[in-house]
Amino acid sequence: YDMRGTVLVDGVKANEDTVIKASSKVETKSGSHVVFVIGSDGHVLRENSTVQFKGSEFFEEGLRLVTGKLLSVFGARPKHQQHTLRTSTATIGIRGTGVYTESYEDASYLCTCYGTVDLYADNDDSSAERIISKKHESPRYILANGNKGKFIEDAPIKNHSVEELILVESLVGRKPPVSFVTDYSPPREDY
Repeated sequence: YDMRGTVLVDGVKANEDTVIKASSKVETKSGSHVVFVIGSDGHVLRENSTVQFKGSEFFEEGLRLVTGKLLSVFGARPKHQQHTLRTSTATIGIRGTGVYTESYEDASYLCTCYGTVDLYADNDDSSAERIISKKHESPRYILANGNKGKFIEDAPIKNHSVEELILVESLVGRKPPVSFVTDYSPPREDY
């Protein structure tokens, strides 16, 4: 839906006709970004980022944010079909959710903007939690190292907005939950 700079899909430079499938690897270079949809899921991949999707055709089963920043909205799935988002330090079970994620070598960041996730620190079995959010209540850092049971820490809200989530949800024909947009005011129309 939108692309700036250098974007690679499965190793080939993307253009407006490039199709991103549920098994694609998408990379952005410096000063680049891409906004796209796979099935009922919408994504904004920011600059200097790499994401590898897992699935077939247009049905995502999971994704790995190898490095960088990703804003995503996920459509609801039947109970027997789960979606898993992985980062450098975390495994996140997605349940019809809007999330913003950053992945780095020593830590990850997750904001459950709305919906439910099951969050697990990859390097500590005792660091796990279910997050249920209506509007950015529980952003977290997930560390690569730390004290047992404390690999998940509170974090601030950063690097994403309500307006972006509304935009991406609209690309897949949905609106965010009403509780999420209560503070949103539409742009002025008297100009």
